[in-house]
Amino acid sequence: MENLKIQIGTPSQFNSSKSLTKSTLRTGDYFLSAYLDELVGSLRVVKYAKSYIIREVTTLENARGKGIGILEFLAKKKMPIYLYVDPANSAVRIYKKLGFTLVKQNAAWGDKYMYIK
Repeated sequence: MENLKIQIGTPSQFNSSKSLTKSTLRTGDYFLSAYLDELVGSLRVVKYAKSYIIREVTTLENARGKGIGILEFLAKKKMPIYLYVDPANSAVRIYKKLGFTLVKQNAAWGDKYMYIK
């Protein structure tokens, strides 16, 4: 994608496209932010033992579905990537299209999906 810039960093460098603040991140977390001419998407990634859990996914409406590459970055780490989603969330179909597969219903924070590439 032309002009795409991905910023990967620690909590002290965090810049979000929604109301998260640096203080909401813990030590050990990190984030990815995607920019075109403006900040268009961000997420928080939490590492648990030998896996990643994606939290607080936000993409501005005009940038959705354009393949900003966040999953590709995490997949290179060769660790399982999980995402918890409320089953009523309309984004479930997007996550499935991106390669997430349901692995557990009614888990602690919603339905649990695993990224399978």
